[in-house]
Amino acid sequence: MLFDYIKSLPFYYKTTIILYYYRNFSYKEISKILCKDIAFVRNNLYRGRCMLRELCIQEEFTQLG
Repeated sequence: MLFDYIKSLPFYYKTTIILYYYRNFSYKEISKILCKDIAFVRNNLYRGRCMLRELCIQEEFTQLG
């Protein structure tokens, strides 16, 4: 279920999360892969996690209702 939520994220958030958590790349490695700076990678991980958190909360409330 979590991976379905990840797949629903916008491209850069999804890609950054997959590279970091599933492929174990560092911020520096991800920044080279995406041709973006490290701040972009950190920001995308933060925003992507926030979006995932919201999706999980929405799903939880949907199941309760």
